[in-house]
Amino acid sequence: MSEDTKKAPAIRFQGFTDDWEQRKLGDIAEIKTGPFGSTLHAEDYVQSGIPIITTEHFKSGHLPESKDGTPQVSDEDYSRLKSYILKKGDIVFSRVGSVDINALVTTLQDGWLFSGRVLRVRSQKQFDSDYLHYLLDTLPVKNDIISRAVGQTMPSINTEILKSTKLVLSKNIEEQKLIAGTLRKLDDTLALHQRNAALLKRLKEAYLKRMFPQNSENIPLLRFSDFSDPWEQRKFEDFAENFNYGLNASAMEFDGENKYIRITDIDEDSHRFIQSGLTSPNTDLLNADDYLLKEGDILFARTGASVGKSYQYEPQDGKVYYAGFLIRARIKPEFDSSFIFQNTLTEKYNNFIKITSQRSGQPGVNAQEYANLTIMVPSRGEQVKLGNFFKQLDYAIAPHQRKIEKLTEAKKVLLAKMFV
Repeated sequence: MSEDTKKAPAIRFQGFTDDWEQRKLGDIAEIKTGPFGSTLHAEDYVQSGIPIITTEHFKSGHLPESKDGTPQVSDEDYSRLKSYILKKGDIVFSRVGSVDINALVTTLQDGWLFSGRVLRVRSQKQFDSDYLHYLLDTLPVKNDIISRAVGQTMPSINTEILKSTKLVLSKNIEEQKLIAGTLRKLDDTLALHQRNAALLKRLKEAYLKRMFPQNSENIPLLRFSDFSDPWEQRKFEDFAENFNYGLNASAMEFDGENKYIRITDIDEDSHRFIQSGLTSPNTDLLNADDYLLKEGDILFARTGASVGKSYQYEPQDGKVYYAGFLIRARIKPEFDSSFIFQNTLTEKYNNFIKITSQRSGQPGVNAQEYANLTIMVPSRGEQVKLGNFFKQLDYAIAPHQRKIEKLTEAKKVLLAKMFV
C-alpha cells in the first residue's frame, strides 16, 4: 500500500470519515525489554510475593487472572525492579517463540513485573491501549512481525524489530474506543462461554475418573445405586462387529448432502464433527455405501499427530462418509456405543495410545492394535446408564463449544474488516 492510497477499513462507525494514517509502533509507544539475567535470577524467587509475567503465561493471548503458578519476588527485589512494573493498559509480547502473540494487562495484573524474555509496549495517551492491542492482533501485523523475526529454529524479536512495525490506525481516539469496545464485548462473551465449557469439562473429567475403575480395580469409586456386580476386562474386538479403514478419496467442495469426515474434521477438544468448512468425497458414491456411517459407529485416527482421536457418529451429523486415515468400529447391538466411546476419553486410553503409537516414523495405531485394547465393562444396563449420563454432559458442553466457534470466527472477521 503506497503512502498516498486512501486508508480506511471496510466496516466503520457512522460519523467517522477521516483517512487512517500509517505510523510505526515505536512512534506511538514506548517499548522496553525485561530485566536481564544478571538483574534477576531464579534463586531470587519466593513462595509468596509479587508475580512476574513470563512468555509461558500468555501463549493464549491472555494473562493469568491470579498469581498461582507464576514466579514471584520479594518486596525488596520488587523495589529494585520498579522500572519493570506493568500498568493497566500495557501490552506484552514474547521475545522468543510465539512472537506474534500479544496480551493486554488488565487491573488484575496491574503492578506485576515482566521477565527478561518479555517486551512491554506502553502506548502514548492519545492512543487507546485496548485498540492498539486489537490492532496488533490483526493478521497483517502478526505476519509482518513473524516475517522480520530472526532465528531459524526459534524465532525471536527485539525492541528495534517491534519499534519498526508498521501500523495503519485511526487518529481519532473516539473511533479507537468504539472499535475496541465492540471487540471487547465480543471477547467478554467468548470468555464467559470458555469458562462455562472449561468448568463442565473439568466436571466430566472428574466423573470419568470416579465412575470408571482405576488401575487394577474392577469396581468404580462412584456408582449408580442399582448396580453392585464387578466389572470385567474385555478386549475391544469383543464389542465391534468389524474394524474397517476409510474411503481412499480426496475431498471436494461440499455438495449440500454428502459430508466427508477426515482426521482434521474431528474437534481436538470436544471430539465432535466440525460442521464448518464441510467437504464431500471426490469419488463415485454409488459404490461407497460401506463407508457411510451409521448410528453408534466410532471412528479412530490411525496415524499422525492426532493418532487416537475418536468420534462417535450421531444421526444429527447428517450423511457422513469417513476418510482413509480413520478406522471405523461398528459396535455390536448388545453393547452400548456411548459407553464404549466414553472409554476413549479416559486417561487409560490416552496412555494406551502413547505406548502403542510409537513408531520409527510417524506415530500410528492400526486396526488390530485397536482391537486388542482392553477396557473394563459392566452389565449392559449399567453401560446404558453411564453412556446416557456422559452424553448429557456432552450435550451441556456442546452449546458453549458451538458458541465459542462462532464467536471466534466472528472475531476474525471483525479484525479483518474493522482495521486496514
